[in-house]
Amino acid sequence: MFRMLINRLRVLLSFQTQQAQLLIQELQVLLYLHALQEYRILQVLQSHQVLQVLQLLESLQVKLAFLAQKV
Repeated sequence: MFRMLINRLRVLLSFQTQQAQLLIQELQVLLYLHALQEYRILQVLQSHQVLQVLQLLESLQVKLAFLAQKV
């Protein structure tokens, strides 16, 4: 009787261990996807900032050209 209970307990623990491993794998995937999403957002922000700087430089270039014509 005790052997049967011990075997059943082993099966339950094995099943719970497998479930825990699957949950850990799911969490790892979710963390990876979250990190990837943050990286993509950061890339977009950086490219947007570069675009803003380029637009600012173009604006300054136009203003400098206008001032140079006046001199």
